[in-house]
Amino acid sequence: MDVYIGADHGGFKIKEELKPYIQELGHTPIDVGSYQLDATDDYPDPVLTLKHKLAERAGKDFRAILICGSGIGICMAANKLKHVRAASCLEPIQAFFGRLHNDINTLCLSGLRSNASSIEKVTEGDYTNLIDAGMNVANLNEAKRIVKVFLTTETEASPGSRHRRRLEKIAALETAK
Repeated sequence: MDVYIGADHGGFKIKEELKPYIQELGHTPIDVGSYQLDATDDYPDPVLTLKHKLAERAGKDFRAILICGSGIGICMAANKLKHVRAASCLEPIQAFFGRLHNDINTLCLSGLRSNASSIEKVTEGDYTNLIDAGMNVANLNEAKRIVKVFLTTETEASPGSRHRRRLEKIAALETAK
């Protein structure tokens, strides 16, 4: 299966390290950017590239992994795209139930983790960005566990199921006035 993978500067290192792992799991990673570490890039940028890639697929099923510093901003941007069901998952169990019940097709990860000094800087407003605050790169092994669950868990949201009914209601929100 093709797996789109993208990140801003906060997730760039993890993205690059996850690409070979996705291959090990038997999938083809398709990089949607950022293509180099650039502290001035923005998390909506790889989401826009993903949008164009999905338009080429003409509605076929897909999986994507998107990473920013917190996993939240890129998730918000991804959920603006039609047919994307993105969830920010910090633990494998969230990816498991996200796939099982909600048929998420886009996994959003945090590329950075806090520590005592970075938490203090952030809460005191003494930083220009999360990397400058002294946050650490997320744990690669934990990211791999979450990715593996995301890529191997099948959904129970089959036609006629209560999970599919709920997803149809969510999809209707895209066109609700």
